Formats: sequence, structure tokens, C-alpha cells
Amino acid sequence: MIELFEKPLIKAFISFAIFRAFYGFGILIISYFIAEKSSIYFSLGFLMISMITSRIIFKNIKKYI
Repeated sequence: MIELFEKPLIKAFISFAIFRAFYGFGILIISYFIAEKSSIYFSLGFLMISMITSRIIFKNIKKYI
């Protein structure tokens, strides 16, 4: 079982799942408050920018895995 976690693909998958869980929860909370206080279009724009930002952040995290 230990050698399974040493494979780069498995490491990347697990780290991506953990990253998305925390990042996604944070973005969900922020977009809820944005949607409550402003228009839905601003919230959708924020979510689109968030998707791009998460890819950039994960690309940088993946360098260290």
C-alpha cells in the first residue's frame, strides 16, 4: 500500500483532491456572500476568475510534489 502512494500520479491526484476540497469550500463561502450583496453576474464572474486562479495555484503546487 505504501508504494502506491509513492507513484507521482497518485500523489498528484491526492494532493489535487485535498487542494480542491479546501479551495472549493473557501470559494463557495465567498461567492455566497458576494451573491447576497451584489448581482449574480458579479458572482459568476468571480467564479470564472476563481477557476483560472485555482489552475495557476495548483500548477505551482504540483512543482513541489
